[in-house]
Amino acid sequence: MPLEYDIFISYKRKSLPTANNLYYRLTTRGYSTFFDLEEMGRDNFNVQLLNYIENAKDVFVILEEGSLDACKSQDWEKDWFCHEIGYALEKKKNIIPILIGGYKMPSEDFFPDKLKEFHFKQAPEFNFSFFDAYLDKLIEKDFLLSKPNLQEMATSVFKFYSNENCQIFKEGKLVCSLEGMLDEPYYLPVPRKGDYRFKAVNLITSDKQMLKEHIDAYEEKDVDIEWESRLSLNIDQEWPDKREEDRRLVRIVQNGKFGFVDCQSGEIVISCKWTFAGSFQEGLAFVKDEYGKHGFIDMMGNIVISCKWNGAADFSEGLAAVRDESNKCGFIDRTGTEVIPCKWQSTWSFNDGLARVKDEYKKYGFIDKTGNLVIPCKWEYAKDFQAGLAKVSSLGKDGFIDKKGNIVISY
Repeated sequence: MPLEYDIFISYKRKSLPTANNLYYRLTTRGYSTFFDLEEMGRDNFNVQLLNYIENAKDVFVILEEGSLDACKSQDWEKDWFCHEIGYALEKKKNIIPILIGGYKMPSEDFFPDKLKEFHFKQAPEFNFSFFDAYLDKLIEKDFLLSKPNLQEMATSVFKFYSNENCQIFKEGKLVCSLEGMLDEPYYLPVPRKGDYRFKAVNLITSDKQMLKEHIDAYEEKDVDIEWESRLSLNIDQEWPDKREEDRRLVRIVQNGKFGFVDCQSGEIVISCKWTFAGSFQEGLAFVKDEYGKHGFIDMMGNIVISCKWNGAADFSEGLAAVRDESNKCGFIDRTGTEVIPCKWQSTWSFNDGLARVKDEYKKYGFIDKTGNLVIPCKWEYAKDFQAGLAKVSSLGKDGFIDKKGNIVISY
């Protein structure tokens, strides 16, 4: 691991996808870049971070709604994101702010004295859809002091996708923190072609998967991680007596295509023709066709919901989460009818009668089966309801809420 990097990326946890995307695009251009999720070693965490900032030429600071909230308090130096900004200012680093989601730089009066200078830092307007064009403009307009080293350019990239939140480890080291049901992958540049082994850990169920992947030079390889859904059965569930039947058909892969085998007879009952497939839940499984569109098949292999969705998840409690052409999420019923409009940034399967949703500000809340927002989107993170409770996080504190949104356990 290098002791020095030319570029340092500073970000809040909510901005991880943008930070990871920036890291991918910089390293594949040959820039020596520090991104703490992958690069942090065993040395003292705080000292190591400050050393990387001190030795960097450029510091990217990713900002969105709520990122700077802690910076206006008297104890702002206790927040490491604010501390990083303050240290970069103190060391006269070339700071490049990236403002996402329509966020505007706060006024000078917003900041404490040691951070007021940050208000005046500027960069070209950022648009996630034109990420490469944005970097081209930074380079063209001499916003970057760093220079690329093409001999050290990352030439191979794994692109991880998952249907549930998980973390991925390589040789015991965390290399990926992945949010489920996102169209944008988590990018992991690697220095050379070859065989790689990873361990994926589901953050909801603690299940584990071992992954062995080969990658060639100059290849960007998709790695789809599929987790079995864990459903809570109740008297309203439509298919409680079909759980055993769902398990009878098991996914197989032949020549990179997905199909299903009958685990009792050993016969392939649904031919391997899909580019991806989920497991059967409530008698249906989602599939992805050659055009990247998702639909659902029954246990005879018949397409019962046409492949027109950008993304889909397993059926749960009679509904399935889907993503439409505008990359907004909602729910369909077993006939394929969109019963909860696609208006959310992300959605998760129903559990205990409620489903997690994430709004445009990346805050979590819960909706019921009519689509009503019954618990407002105000949490920085949330997990599914189980036995009437859901774990939530906000401002660095965790707790459990009931179905009315009341905090019943805090710690």
